[in-house]
Order: sequence, then C-alpha cells, then structure tokens
Amino acid sequence: MKITHNREASAGINSTGMLLFFWAIWGATVTLPAEIVSIIYFIVIVIAFLHGKLSIMDYPILLLVPFPAMIIIGLGNSFGFSSVDIIKDFWYFSLPVVSLLVGWIISKDWSARNLKKHLVIVSTVVSCLFLVKAIWLISFESVSFVEKYEWRQALGAGEFISVWGLFILFDLFYGKSDEPIFKRRFIYLCMLINLMAVIVADSRTSLVLLFVGTFFVFIPAHLGKKRRLYFAAMTFGGIVILAILSFSKGDSTSSVGRLQNIVWEQFSFSFVDMADINQKYRAFEALAGMRTFLEGTWIDQMIGFGFGKTIDLGMIMTLGIPGEKNDYQFVPILHNGYIYILVKTGILGFLLYLMFIVRTFLAFTRVRVDPSKFFWPKLGITIMIGTLLSTFVVSGPFNKGGFFTTFLMLGIALRICFNRSRPRGLDSDMATR
Repeated sequence: MKITHNREASAGINSTGMLLFFWAIWGATVTLPAEIVSIIYFIVIVIAFLHGKLSIMDYPILLLVPFPAMIIIGLGNSFGFSSVDIIKDFWYFSLPVVSLLVGWIISKDWSARNLKKHLVIVSTVVSCLFLVKAIWLISFESVSFVEKYEWRQALGAGEFISVWGLFILFDLFYGKSDEPIFKRRFIYLCMLINLMAVIVADSRTSLVLLFVGTFFVFIPAHLGKKRRLYFAAMTFGGIVILAILSFSKGDSTSSVGRLQNIVWEQFSFSFVDMADINQKYRAFEALAGMRTFLEGTWIDQMIGFGFGKTIDLGMIMTLGIPGEKNDYQFVPILHNGYIYILVKTGILGFLLYLMFIVRTFLAFTRVRVDPSKFFWPKLGITIMIGTLLSTFVVSGPFNKGGFFTTFLMLGIALRICFNRSRPRGLDSDMATR
C-alpha cells in the first residue's frame, strides 16, 4: 500500500508539474497579460518556498543576487517620485527574477529528454497559433505586413519560444541518440513551422538571436577543429559585410532594410525634424536618458536617481500602440536597458547587472561535459549572449513580458546543468537523460 501510495503521489506531482509547465510557456506568450502572468509566477514561487521546492541555497538564488541588490538601491533612492512609476520600475526589475525561478521550479522532476520533447511540442503549437493569428490579421482585419510597427503590435509577442524550439530541433537533428525523441520527418515539419513563425513575426531581436545562437554556438559545436576555423572565418567575413551595410539607411518597410537599420537607429546623434526623430526614436530616447544621467550629481551617477525617476524627452511626443496613443514628455523606461539601469540604479547597478551576465555565462562554459554532446550548456550560453545584445535594443529582461520565455528557458537550463545548491557541473549520467 505504501509503494502504491508513493507512486500515486509521484504521478500526481508529475501531472501537476506538466500542467504548470505547459501553462508557464503558453501563458507567457499568447494568453494572458504580462502583469497577470507575473503575479501568478510570484504565487508559484511562494508556494514552492513553502513546500520546500525552492531553497535560498539553490544556485539560481545565488546567481540572481544582483537583481535584489539593484531593487534595494532603486527603492532606497525613490523618495519624492510617483508611486505608480516606482511600482512600475520595481516590476520591471523583478521580471527576470520571477521568470528564471519559475523555470527552475517547473523543471525539477523532469528529465532533460522529456523537457526537450515537451518544449518542442509547446513551441510548435504556439508557432501554429502565431501563424493562424497572422493569417487572420491579414485576411479579416486588414493589418498590413508592410506597416512593421502596426504589424508587430497587432501580432504581439510569442516568437521567442519558436527560437528556443528551433535550437532544440537543431540539436535533435544533429545529435546522436540510441532512443530518438522524434522521427526525422516530424523534426523537419516542426522546424518549418517554428522558422515560419519567427520570419512572420519579423522581430529583429529574434532573428539576431537565432543568427547568433546558430552560427556562434550550435553549428561550431558540431564541427571538427579545422572546419570550425573555416566556419569562423566565413562567419566573421559575413559580419563585416553586414556591419558595413548597416551604416547606410535601408528601406524601413522591408525586413532586410530594418535589419540594415539596426545600427543607424541606435547610434544617430543628429535629428532633422520630427519625422527623423520618429524614425530614429531609440537613439533620440537613449540620448535623453544619457543627458539625464550626466546631469545628475556624482552620487546620482553612482547609485542612480532611484525608482520612479522619469526621463525628460525635451518635447511632447505621441507614443504608444495604434488606437491607444498618448502624449508624453517624460517616459519611465527606455529601449536601451543599459541606460535605463544607469538612470535608475547608477554605475553600481550597471556593474551588478554585468556581474549577473558574466557569472551566468561563465557558469555554463564551465560545465564539465563536451558541448558537442550536450544541449543545455549551449542553450544557456546562447541566452546570455542574447541577453547582452537585447538589453541594448529592447531593454532585455526588463522588457514587458517579451523576455518571459527566455528566462524561463534559462531557469530550465540551470536546473539541468546544476541540479544542486552549488555549480559542480553535470553528473555523468545526467548528460544521457
């Protein structure tokens, strides 16, 4: 009876974990507002602490120390600002913490093999819904794919899970296993669906992330030493060509032109008129943020102005999604996450954030398993490179809901690689699970 009871209890835990896992990936991308998702995530974390599923000695807690430190700095220096803006900043800085911890929690009782299997299924289902929504918008709501801003706002977030699904499928395609998870034909089909979702989403961040992960992490891991050198030379040459092209303005209505405009939009320092400002708004906004930071006292520059501080754009601008636009002169957050951190928590907060990125990146590089034979360290490295780059253009993990699935995946990767309180690397048998 005791054995039966334990088996039933274990089955119940696994079923609950499976439902929670599916909801976490699904709800963060296509179903609920980011505010509601983050509240539910917080409740999940509290329940996990109370039931012993999460400990303050777990490795993610140690890695995430910079974020509570930044929150303390921001709150401690927030007197005199709007309570609404203070709460917003607190929420933005909490997003990466709750997302990563939920990823760690929901993958507790799952093997690496089962995680791959279910992640592929979830990413493919979400990608199908994404494509169906895109067809609906074009066919019945007259949303044009050419109007990139309106298209992105109408379609919404969701393509990040498609990127992670592609990486898993890529690994399954090249990996060698005595017990393949899926048949080759199914892998091809899922690859096509996920890739179409990323292309249709037309998110430059997702495309750059897919490019970086594919050409700098996953493909080199499956090549021999000589081939890696040839591949590295070819990749470097391609990057140089893209960099040269990026300094000239491209057609903002085409996907290639928008990729070409990434540097142009971020590093412009002169603006002719309002139309020019709107086209290069991220650069204009970043300059306003740096002006705010540099105008502060040395104390402000060291520990920031605190949560609730807004950035003066110097003029009233109409911002927001179509149909919900409002006039703003002061904005609470910036696309450039590094300048956002400097304004809110100063140089100290900036260094704490870099500490988190470097420590997490190095943790994955030190996993004692040949990277060509194991997927999760490669995924962790890709996520950290993507975080470093995306913080520059879309505020990275401080993005409103856009990075939920990214840090969920980071939490899962940490659980598989470091399923202990300290980072001792992978057990020999864990690499085969």
